[in-house]
Amino acid sequence: MLSVVLFSLLAFIQIAISGDECISGQSLSGSDEIKCDDDFSCDGCDSIVLADGKLLNCGGDSSCLNANADIDAIEEFQLECNGEDSCRSDDGTNTFTITCIMVGEETKGIKCGGDSSCRGLTIIIDGCDVEKIECDGDDSCRDADIRLINGAVISSEFVCGGDRSCLDLTCSDSPECP
Repeated sequence: MLSVVLFSLLAFIQIAISGDECISGQSLSGSDEIKCDDDFSCDGCDSIVLADGKLLNCGGDSSCLNANADIDAIEEFQLECNGEDSCRSDDGTNTFTITCIMVGEETKGIKCGGDSSCRGLTIIIDGCDVEKIECDGDDSCRDADIRLINGAVISSEFVCGGDRSCLDLTCSDSPECP
């Protein structure tokens, strides 16, 4: 019985410290991957800075809510906003900037899979060849602003899969944008 309790406690501790965290108003930096897996784990983070980035995962509900991010992306970079309100900007002032270190670098793309996950967020894509942008959750890219600059392109598709997922979406300089 004691061993079961200890094992359960150890499993809980491992889950509790599994992802990155950033307290509102502070900064978080890393290289390769940043995972804000838990609910509210990087909520309100003034600055998430990812160098040589392959993955920014905001998987928990409200995990990157009202946060700002600067990403120096490398090949196969993926932004995942899969929790409800995970990358949402309540007042429309938050920005995720994805800059490819080499212009034309191919990236996997952006997935806004949770309900309202990228709602109101400004996403600036600088010089990247983005394979796919998916707005799968209800209201997921509603009121979002996606800007393609310095030769950035969407090479494959832009999917609006959820109810009202691309309502009032602003998208610049790409024929693939809805």
